[in-house]
Amino acid sequence: MHISTLSLSAILFIGFLIHLGTFSLKSFVFLSSETTMNQKN
Repeated sequence: MHISTLSLSAILFIGFLIHLGTFSLKSFVFLSSETTMNQKN
């Protein structure tokens, strides 16, 4: 029981980190594309 709970929390934590990383990466790409479009205009 304790091992399964620990592994479940670890999986949730890793999934949260991956979600956070992809979200920050998307926002970074969006911001960089916005700045390049503003520089062109």
